[in-house]
Amino acid sequence: MMSAVNALPQDILVQYNAASICSLLGLDEDCRNRLEVSLKLNIAAPSTEPNRVGVDDMVADGDLLNVRTLPWFAGMSQAFRWNSLDYLSHKTSDVIGTRY
Repeated sequence: MMSAVNALPQDILVQYNAASICSLLGLDEDCRNRLEVSLKLNIAAPSTEPNRVGVDDMVADGDLLNVRTLPWFAGMSQAFRWNSLDYLSHKTSDVIGTRY
């Protein structure tokens, strides 16, 4: 999985699928990180990009079932809905600038 993520870092679906795999493996924070990367790529992509991830697809994705009830998932789904980073809930380390 990581070889695909590293080989295609700008591919929305590769990042999203990596998030799905992380969720299935119980790697919640890795899932969150991959979803955030795919969100940022989604935002940067033109509206005509065929690989954009829609919020309805994300919310209905059974592979993300393990993370759907986590506190950050609601903000992530809103961020995908409105195509904006403003809805992401950040960890304390994000806020103080030790991560990014």
